Amino acid sequence: PPERFDLLTAILVELEGRLRQIEDGDRAGILDSYRTRCISIGRRVRLATPSGDVIGDVVAVDDNGHLVIAKLDGGEVAVSAGDAHHLPPPA
Repeated sequence: PPERFDLLTAILVELEGRLRQIEDGDRAGILDSYRTRCISIGRRVRLATPSGDVIGDVVAVDDNGHLVIAKLDGGEVAVSAGDAHHLPPPA
């Protein structure tokens, strides 16, 4: 396991880089980093939102940072908030 100090240093260095991106207005860079790390893209989800559940496949993250879901009942929706629950892949 890593030493606590080394781990904290690595986290703070990464955080400083992200804060610099925000200060520089590098929205595209932040979104690109998020898209490459988002484990929901390509997965089936049930997204619990204040207006009800959305079930479908996450196909993208839009330029506003919303998850874009291809709904099982048709159409796509961009969702900005909710609890994502990964579902098993279709049989």
